[in-house]
Amino acid sequence: RARVLAEMSRVARPGGIVLYATHNLNGPSFDERPWRRQRPEAGMPPAPAVRSVAQQAWHSARDPRMYSSYWRNRHLDRHDGWATGPLRAHGFRLVTHFVAAERLALETGNAGLDLVDVFSFGGRRIDPAGPETHTHYFHVVARKPAAG
Repeated sequence: RARVLAEMSRVARPGGIVLYATHNLNGPSFDERPWRRQRPEAGMPPAPAVRSVAQQAWHSARDPRMYSSYWRNRHLDRHDGWATGPLRAHGFRLVTHFVAAERLALETGNAGLDLVDVFSFGGRRIDPAGPETHTHYFHVVARKPAAG
């Protein structure tokens, strides 16, 4: 992540805007399991409370690779304010970076960027220093400082 943000900063003009998205460490996508129902984001319609045995069997048969991928990629690499782990949305085959909202300013700052704004999965403005948010991911707006 640090190398990617540093490269984005390098190629941006002084005063230029850098936009990127990142998954939320405190959101519903982190640390999911294939046998659990998905946790919806606030404002999204809830998933059924309980799956019937038939629904669970159909779901498992639909993509049995999801279980083997989960077991292969389940080891989360956790650090202070960030982690890596597999995503349900990609059948647990894709391992991605997750970050806590309060760490966004540090990550962008270490890359030579100023954090301008953060938005939720649903487009709500988020205060990274505010209360914990449970959005799936963040849309981040950063700016490369003007030369001078």
